[in-house]
Amino acid sequence: MSDTIDHKAKKRKVAIGSDDEDYEEDKPTKSTGVATKVTQEKAKPAPSKKKDDDYDDESEEESDEDEFDDESSESDEYSDFEEKKKKPAAKKKTPTKKKETPKKSKPAKDSKSKSQSSSQPLKTKNSLVYDVLKRWWYVMPDWPPKDYDYGPALLRKGLRKVETKYWKVEPEEKDGKRKVFEISSYPGLFKNSQGEIIDLRPSDSCPSFENLKKKSQGELAQMLVTALKTQIFQLDNSENPDPELSKDLQKELAKAQKLADSYKGR
Repeated sequence: MSDTIDHKAKKRKVAIGSDDEDYEEDKPTKSTGVATKVTQEKAKPAPSKKKDDDYDDESEEESDEDEFDDESSESDEYSDFEEKKKKPAAKKKTPTKKKETPKKSKPAKDSKSKSQSSSQPLKTKNSLVYDVLKRWWYVMPDWPPKDYDYGPALLRKGLRKVETKYWKVEPEEKDGKRKVFEISSYPGLFKNSQGEIIDLRPSDSCPSFENLKKKSQGELAQMLVTALKTQIFQLDNSENPDPELSKDLQKELAKAQKLADSYKGR
């Protein structure tokens, strides 16, 4: 029986091959029935030096990192050195002295030019007319004139004056003249049956822009002086005087007087 078992084992060993050592080692023998000590020692793995190997790996990684840092620092220094080479050195600016240009001497003005500039009018003619028109009633007579006879003007227009109390009973036309009545509080203004207003006030003495513009600048300047003096006098002697306004008018009067004096002798 034992001979047959050994014979079968040899055949199986030949079929599997001589390299299958583990199978032989684990195979029980006839005498003992258990695995030999040799096979057990071979099956146990050799103790590995884990701690020492890990320490060696970590030290190698740290050394690699140190080398990388050294290389990067060297490359940075090299790049800084190259940039300094490329950049040209800043040149020192030397202060340039400004050339002093000789001041041109202004020619002395003649006494004639001074007299001409001082004699020039400070205001235009239109501005003078405007200043006089703002206070014309202080320097010009009342307009329209009091007790003015409008009869000749009515005849020239083919009109006749009718009292308001007879307006309704008077015919529209009589002796070829149409009826009109004078507007109260507006002497010289008349109104007809159609509601039209007819102005018969004397236009030649009207304080208008066109009439005042016909005067010379000297006349206008003197009219302005007279108007300001009368205005200041009436303001100071009124029931409600205004010191601030009077002060402003005094300033305007001084300018107007200077202007009027400049036109004298022309």
